[in-house]
Amino acid sequence: MQDRIDSQSLYQLLEDEIVPLYYNQDANGIPHGWIQMMKASIKTNAPLFNTDRMVTDYVTRRTHPDLLLVLHRV
Repeated sequence: MQDRIDSQSLYQLLEDEIVPLYYNQDANGIPHGWIQMMKASIKTNAPLFNTDRMVTDYVTRRTHPDLLLVLHRV
């Protein structure tokens, strides 16, 4: 049931907000609203989803935590 609610919510968001922003383009074909939303998304999410954080998570969760100290000394 939750999957159905989530999928309906996602499709509604795409249909009502995201797709219209993408297709609302100026005379040069540039979707300024879409670009603004993408830049805000990157600014918000980049610190959380990057290779440094992923490697740190992997080392601390999958290997010995002391290895993390060695990696940060290099």
